[in-house]
Amino acid sequence: MRDRPTVDDLLAAARRSVQEHVLPNLPPAVQREAMMIASALAIARRMATVGEHDGQAGLHSLARLYPTDVRSCGEDGLLRRFVNDIRRGNFDAAGARRVDAWRWLWADALARVALVNPHRAAEAAADAPTDERFR
Repeated sequence: MRDRPTVDDLLAAARRSVQEHVLPNLPPAVQREAMMIASALAIARRMATVGEHDGQAGLHSLARLYPTDVRSCGEDGLLRRFVNDIRRGNFDAAGARRVDAWRWLWADALARVALVNPHRAAEAAADAPTDERFR
């Protein structure tokens, strides 16, 4: 059986190659573009790592808001319903549902920031608002 590299291995090798071999040999006028390519590879690597696990976490937390709709709607359906409920003001009143909605929004925002800037996401997670602030 052949030992194959993972997607993470391939993206890491590609980024390392751009940074160590390609970038130093480019004229200054195009080095910025090569740095953007290296950054894009790092983001793709983090996205590949997050993958399906993140989707399941999102579904699980939205299921707290819509426990009876999980199987019939799936994650996309729950997300659409959540967005429409926000637009209708269904989470404006103080209470547990409002706190759950804010928790989901905060977690989703942190997950998105973590993909593009993991260091900033760690700082933001440390400054997470308390449930009392959401009430």
